[in-house]
Amino acid sequence: MPAKKRETVRMTSQLVEKFLERLRAEGRSASALQTYGTALGMLYRFLPEDKLLDGGSGLLWREHLRGQGYSPRTINHRVSAFNSFVRYLGRRQWQIEGLPLPADQAPAPSLTRAEYLRLLAAAKELGKERSYLLIKAMGGAGMGLQDLPLVTVKAVEAGAAPRPGGEALELAGTLREELLDYARRAEISQGPVFVTREGPLMNRSQVWKAIQLVCPAAGVPLEKGSPRCLTGLFQRTRQELAAGAAGSARQAYEDLLEEEQERSGWAG
Repeated sequence: MPAKKRETVRMTSQLVEKFLERLRAEGRSASALQTYGTALGMLYRFLPEDKLLDGGSGLLWREHLRGQGYSPRTINHRVSAFNSFVRYLGRRQWQIEGLPLPADQAPAPSLTRAEYLRLLAAAKELGKERSYLLIKAMGGAGMGLQDLPLVTVKAVEAGAAPRPGGEALELAGTLREELLDYARRAEISQGPVFVTREGPLMNRSQVWKAIQLVCPAAGVPLEKGSPRCLTGLFQRTRQELAAGAAGSARQAYEDLLEEEQERSGWAG
């Protein structure tokens, strides 16, 4: 008996546009359409070269998104868009069933200072300068993925970049010098510093790969080679230093009071 042929649908930009037109005709808002378009664009880039969808594509994509560090909320939105799309294609059986991912993401593993330094050393030894700078920018300066577009040549030259509605992004000290030197040698004279060889800004997946590339050589588990773990290290280090400084200031004040008590106390 011949094996049953795998049922597939080739995903194309025209097919996605027809789906979005259907949603538009149903009265979906512009923001909703943008969300669906973004999700399906990500799905298209994830699919293999033949761009064929089948009954296992949804689960594989969801696991890929989890591996890339997306929050459960974001993954649930992407899965919802996938389910709507395959339902439109008449492939309701391909929908991802079951409960959505929990809203609270499990804590990321803690990256130690020693592991961070090993990542930097490994990147240097491997000659991966862009990986080195990404690791240093995130673990040493606290930059998140959302900050990378702000790291332009102009901002680095100025030593800071404004964050929308928040504290300015500091680009000072040795990191500033290394970024400027890298931009000069990479012939990046304007715009973002963290770009691909072809010119576009590095995307989330490319940033993850650049960091995880050096993990084996550094002896650091892959699950710790993430932007979230690096920025978490930065935040913990700042908190520990602030607590230490507060403790030193408190002790210095108590010493001052003790000295003054000895000189001017009631019973002195």
